[in-house]
Amino acid sequence: MSPPEVIRDDDTYITLPASLKDEYFESKPISYSKYFESFEFKFNELSNDFNLINIMEIQDFILLHDDLFDYLSQIKLLLQKYFSEYDYCLEFYSDPEIQSLNQLVIYINGDESSFDEDWSSLKRMNSEINDLCNFPNSVKHLISVDLW
Repeated sequence: MSPPEVIRDDDTYITLPASLKDEYFESKPISYSKYFESFEFKFNELSNDFNLINIMEIQDFILLHDDLFDYLSQIKLLLQKYFSEYDYCLEFYSDPEIQSLNQLVIYINGDESSFDEDWSSLKRMNSEINDLCNFPNSVKHLISVDLW
């Protein structure tokens, strides 16, 4: 039995089992991991819920903070509770000086004629977001919600 073959793909190393034949790999493409399939599915769902302003930056940011999908799902429920009649945008905001302040911002496309009422609703909703106990502050500071 020959030793396992090692394939180098940039910075990813895959050690193939010695029992598999080369013909298998020539006929079957190597697929994404389950994580990336799941990520792609969740990101597509996100694009159904929000108008994504800078898609690639949002995607890169969420890849760095993969627990944001669950947090965004909870925020989406609160958005529907308080602002069901409005549309929402999601934007990655990059702080030019302090990278740790980078975040996603959800904008609620409100109506100027109901600004005062919407502002009160936003304050109540943000209070509920802060009270979500399933998420640590390290996740909570990665997203903010505002009127647009």
